[in-house]
Amino acid sequence: MSPVASDASFDTRRAIVVGVVAVVLGIGLVVLVTRLAGTGTLDVKLGDDRFQDISAANLARQIDEGGPVLFPDAGTGERDIIVQHLATDPNEGWYAFNAQRPGQPRECTLAWQADRDLFTDSCDPSVTVPADGGDQVSYPAEVDADGRLDIDLNAAERDES
Repeated sequence: MSPVASDASFDTRRAIVVGVVAVVLGIGLVVLVTRLAGTGTLDVKLGDDRFQDISAANLARQIDEGGPVLFPDAGTGERDIIVQHLATDPNEGWYAFNAQRPGQPRECTLAWQADRDLFTDSCDPSVTVPADGGDQVSYPAEVDADGRLDIDLNAAERDES
């Protein structure tokens, strides 16, 4: 006989508890899936609707020294943006626009050509885009009363509703 005796009633109780917990979790999962399926849509939002709280003066100085800044989309990877400043006053002259031309893959990012004051498509350098983004999909970029840059990434979606 084993020095450690098995208690059959303890094993049965543990099996019942584990079974009940599994059933409760399963029912919770079914309820969650049913609710999501009932809405017909599932919106996943990573991050804010606004790209904000950046010191306009600091970013203007950085752009003046090194050119427009590329902000990669850390969420879906579908909306990399370029932030450009084209004024002497850090509170004015802000532009934010897509870093790729419409229909181009992510690797075809617009590249700043400082000597020409324009962007070229990295996949087709013969294609140029003006310094302010031209016809690129753009986003409202404004400086608030505290000198912070606010870029509204979803302004178009809110305007449509």
